[in-house]
Amino acid sequence: MSDVFTEIMTAGRDAFNKDLVEQYGGALAAHDYAIVDRALVRIHDVGLPKNMPLQPLVPVRLNSEANDMPGLVPLDPEAPYFVELCASLALAEDDPRENILSCLLKIDKGITQYALARHLTKILIRYSPQGQSRFRYFDPRVFAHLERILDLEQYLALFGPVKTWTLRFQNGWASIERPALENILSASLHADAEQRERLDIIGPINDALERWRYQLKQPWRDLEEFRQAAVQAERAIFTAKNQYALSHPDDLSAFALDSLAHGERFYTHPRIQSMLEDAKNPDGNPYHIASRFIKPDEWAVIAAETK
Repeated sequence: MSDVFTEIMTAGRDAFNKDLVEQYGGALAAHDYAIVDRALVRIHDVGLPKNMPLQPLVPVRLNSEANDMPGLVPLDPEAPYFVELCASLALAEDDPRENILSCLLKIDKGITQYALARHLTKILIRYSPQGQSRFRYFDPRVFAHLERILDLEQYLALFGPVKTWTLRFQNGWASIERPALENILSASLHADAEQRERLDIIGPINDALERWRYQLKQPWRDLEEFRQAAVQAERAIFTAKNQYALSHPDDLSAFALDSLAHGERFYTHPRIQSMLEDAKNPDGNPYHIASRFIKPDEWAVIAAETK
């Protein structure tokens, strides 16, 4: 390969990298660290930059699951892997699975990486009357709900030394500032029984919201619109659980979706009441199956009669 050809190729690559950084590097450079969801990276079989200094966040009690624990990455614009992070965001425009970063963090001045990693590792385990469990707070699909579920002191404990938590939202980013609270000597992330129940239904809520967004054929206007819909979906799921003893995630998700699509009182219609009674019968159709047989014009009647 001639020296001239090598120079041309190098110049072309440098120009391409410069464009990548200019287009996608701004959001990264405005933060100090990022969290990589290593479990999703492994599931999606996405390669990580070879020279990226990934610090695993692994509580001692979860050593057996070390490979699925998240990792912390410094966001240094001068680092050679920074261009590859920008490239992953570019690829994610067509396939969101290509993005290896789940959230970006801006931290308080003077906080070392060790202190940040210690905080992020500590909160990977959640405590509640129902017992201990892994807390996937770093997953944008979880973090987006936490302001609604945690009280202010718990929310502050979640942030710790993080000033700004920027999560992946749709195909972009949404930033959330740490709440400003005074005279808080200590705060705990321990959840009570109700909070634990609300955390445990985030999955069905997200499923309902994604299906509702697909039906609308448009993205969420912003994170606030998403959160408002989540509040309604959560109310519907508690109605399904407490009044009609629905428990399967598919039933809860379907009930929440029908609430979003047809109004919060849809379930009071005789047709739906009959379906809910039938679902209690071991030989009856589960709610998520029975609701599929209702035609659009029938749903329109149900919605009109239960306003």
